[in-house]
Amino acid sequence: IAYGTVAGGFLSDKWLGKPEPDLQSLENRSLVKYLLVIEDTLGWAGYQKLLEALLLWANRLGFQLPVFVSLHTISKPEAAAAVVGTRNSRHVADTCRLIGKTFLEEARREMDEFLKLFPQIEGDCFDIERQPGSRHIAIMRMNLVDSTTGK
Repeated sequence: IAYGTVAGGFLSDKWLGKPEPDLQSLENRSLVKYLLVIEDTLGWAGYQKLLEALLLWANRLGFQLPVFVSLHTISKPEAAAAVVGTRNSRHVADTCRLIGKTFLEEARREMDEFLKLFPQIEGDCFDIERQPGSRHIAIMRMNLVDSTTGK
């Protein structure tokens, strides 16, 4: 199962051409996490180039950008499914169009070549949140249960 397929909404055209948001302006820790990952890998300029490339492919295939990214995820052999969330009902029909579709090999090669130009985060998606002293662990809320009361 692939979680965070569209990076909390960062993999959508709503961010295309926008300035990098301030970490404190983001509405939840999930968005902060994804912005930190963008900063650690693509940088905002590289992220903008990625959005442009993804949008071109999405438009060619007639998908909204987040749905196209979900198609990429579910087309990977290691992905059994994608957990797709929708904030509004108009996204449901577009998401349902994914059924039976496969990702174009040409698009995958283009994306893989593009991403090779940037640093990658090693390990699974939660490893960076476990590194003591990292800025990624700083956004996590750990040990919220009081060991004396269990609350």
